[in-house]
Amino acid sequence: MAILDNPFLMNLIQQTPEIQAGYMPVDTSGIMSMGSLYQPPTGPLYNVSMNEQYFNPDNNYSMNPKYDFRYDPDAIGKMEDSYIETGIEPDINNLKGAEFRLQDDLKPSMFKNLRPAINTFKREGVNENRLGYTFNDKLNTEIGLTSPINISDHYERLVGTNPTSPRNSEMIYKGEGESPFMPAKGLPDSLMRNLNYEYPEQINKNAVNTIRHEVAHNVNRLPNYVDSKNFAENVNMNEVFGIPNAIGSNPLGYYDDDGVSKHTKEEMFNRAKDSYYQNNNAYYPTSDDEPLRSDEYINNTLQRFNQTDQPFNASNIYQQYIRPQVLQHFNQMKTDASNIQNNNAVTNNAVTNNAVTNTGGPQPSPIQRSGGNAGRAQFDGAPDRETYDSDPTAYSGSFANGGRINFKNGGLASIL
Repeated sequence: MAILDNPFLMNLIQQTPEIQAGYMPVDTSGIMSMGSLYQPPTGPLYNVSMNEQYFNPDNNYSMNPKYDFRYDPDAIGKMEDSYIETGIEPDINNLKGAEFRLQDDLKPSMFKNLRPAINTFKREGVNENRLGYTFNDKLNTEIGLTSPINISDHYERLVGTNPTSPRNSEMIYKGEGESPFMPAKGLPDSLMRNLNYEYPEQINKNAVNTIRHEVAHNVNRLPNYVDSKNFAENVNMNEVFGIPNAIGSNPLGYYDDDGVSKHTKEEMFNRAKDSYYQNNNAYYPTSDDEPLRSDEYINNTLQRFNQTDQPFNASNIYQQYIRPQVLQHFNQMKTDASNIQNNNAVTNNAVTNNAVTNTGGPQPSPIQRSGGNAGRAQFDGAPDRETYDSDPTAYSGSFANGGRINFKNGGLASIL
């Protein structure tokens, strides 16, 4: 795992709805190890059982990030002293610990100076067919942040402004090193793609779509978005497609179980958001030559419910059904982006007035990462979010302190 180091790609994703709304992925693992996110116990819950139902003693990870349970570092020594004094052998399997509660005043804006947690991986082994993946971090979700994401390192190598062919108009090899093939001039695009070639613009488009797709998985769990995600996870496809139950009718509105997991339904919902983005908001417009990969995924997943022979009918029916929830997410992101702009304007005015009048108290500093693990992402939660495997990072240097960076084409990218 490495840190994405591609300013041009970082510039491209600045206009995606998720990043505009302030949901740049953040790695809080280093801060959590420092303990600065939790306040020490103050009440009668100081001694709690380490085997509570919301605590997993096997991996020392709280199932509820509002609480952090910690052993007394001198617990063994105290037990030995107690044994010497009383002669009673302590129960090593029933240790007590202290309950530290997450600070109440944590806000996403306090973490804006952390590096963007976009990492890269090599497509080999279990990741051979992956373009991107993410693990939902429950602590990040509790604070209102999105979790680190990972994308294929071929995006880092190939996305950019350096010419790869005259006017970037020719297909280029996507693999490592030199192409093992010497394709003849004039081969059709479909054959060239079978040889692992693609147009630079399409590679750029796929990279942006992969990043925002993985970020969107984490956005799905945030408070203003989770209701729509929950609705999508509980949709019965038999009802969507009007398939009666085993009795043959639905007088009480009952439908048989559709056999589609919640995980798959969340993925389809995220793909429906992909389709909406690419058809309405994408920096790179869609092409009429090929169907969207997101549409293909939905259609293939739901084809067994399709009752007609019309192409992409399954995808169209589902996306029409789930459209209100998709729109809720994009409308909410537009609201969040507007709130950020308004808050920034208020803050800038306050800073200007304070500089002129020299009044007001000191402003609290944003949370900063310290120590040597600034670039290392840890995934403490269960891997409950998988991959975005359609062929359609996290940052060091000047991004490390949340600053701005100049790009060759004169643009500025502000890391939130």
